[in-house]
Amino acid sequence: MFFRILSKDIRRKKTMNIIVLLSAALCLPMTSLCMDPIFGMLGISYGLEYDIRPLQVFLLLPLASMAETAAAAGLTSLYTLKIKASDTSDIE
Repeated sequence: MFFRILSKDIRRKKTMNIIVLLSAALCLPMTSLCMDPIFGMLGISYGLEYDIRPLQVFLLLPLASMAETAAAAGLTSLYTLKIKASDTSDIE
């Protein structure tokens, strides 16, 4: 049983690594494909050079986004009032 779980975990990690590498490889072509027409409508007729910093794009920004979401959810849960059953009896 342990080896079955371990093999599934290893397979899952390999799959995640493949997905991360594929997304990193497609990052610049997809950015060019999606953003060049928008900048073209704004009047930029020559090509743009995109400066993608992998550490910032793939690590720092997602971590900052997750931390901000966790902080907002935590603060919201602190200020949410608890509703008792007796409070719901006179709701119309």
